[in-house]
Formats: sequence, structure tokens, C-alpha cells
Amino acid sequence: MSEPFNPDDVAHKLAQAVAQMREMLAPLDEATLGYRRQLEETGWSPEAAEEMALSFHRMAIGQMASSAG
Repeated sequence: MSEPFNPDDVAHKLAQAVAQMREMLAPLDEATLGYRRQLEETGWSPEAAEEMALSFHRMAIGQMASSAG
């Protein structure tokens, strides 16, 4: 028999899942920030560096998602 719906349990499980995801993505976030800083240090404008870093991050997330599937 299934247990009754408990919003507190769902909220707790969701919070745990988000925390695990943040932990898993932390190295990627750090690499993206480092990439952005490196771009700016080598003369790219902050706006261009931001866009390139975001593209890098999206690409990496996409590769992770396709590898997981």
C-alpha cells in the first residue's frame, strides 16, 4: 500500500536532489568562472567573456545530459 502524499517529504527530497546537483556541478561552475576570468585577462570584454563562458557552460551541460541518457 502506498503512503499518503506528504508535502514535507517531497520538499525534503527535492532539497536533497538540488543539493546533490549543485555538488555535482560545482567543478563545472568553477571551470566556467576560470574560463571567463582567463578571457577577460587576455583582453576580451566582460560582455564577450560572459557570453563565451555561458556558451561553454551550456555546451558542457548538454554533453553531460547526452552522456547520461
